[in-house]
Amino acid sequence: KSTEENDSSKTADIKIPFQIDVKKLDINNSLFVIKSTDTIPKPEFNPANLNLVINKFEVKEIYHHNGNAGLSIVETKVSDRSGLAIRKLTGDFKITPVSTSISNLELKTGNSELSGIIFARYQSLQKLIEEPSKTVVKLQLTNTIICLDDLVFFKNDLLEQEIISKNRHRKNVINLMAEGTIDNLSIKDF
Repeated sequence: KSTEENDSSKTADIKIPFQIDVKKLDINNSLFVIKSTDTIPKPEFNPANLNLVINKFEVKEIYHHNGNAGLSIVETKVSDRSGLAIRKLTGDFKITPVSTSISNLELKTGNSELSGIIFARYQSLQKLIEEPSKTVVKLQLTNTIICLDDLVFFKNDLLEQEIISKNRHRKNVINLMAEGTIDNLSIKDF
């Protein structure tokens, strides 16, 4: 069902009474809008005001069975009007009622490159939402390049800190192994 045709904020509820089995998904040159305003107060990425241009999005091996789901992202090229651009995102994503994992992760922006494995375990998806700090995580990043310019897309006022503003274009290479809960993360190798 959708709102009236002349209403500029159209919504739709779609209910599918059957299972869809998709082997491959390929989206090219598309615009995906979550909630948009005409102006952006700061050049900051905001998931509540998402306006993505999808240049390429290719997924294969999509599955869902008994609460378990997964997919392999083959290629992604996406940009947001904030200026954040993902030049490459690939990996194998899996979710169960008690865990989420991303293996073979590769993420590239114009400034940073991240590769590795991320694993999270929780009592239930509801507990993850209610108490995210109790989520147990394991993180392994290898030969990762982090540029502070990319962090500024998510929190623009970081530039107010002198150490950030003076080093925002600097690229830092890290290898990281960490595990524990979100509120008590133990870094084993840095």
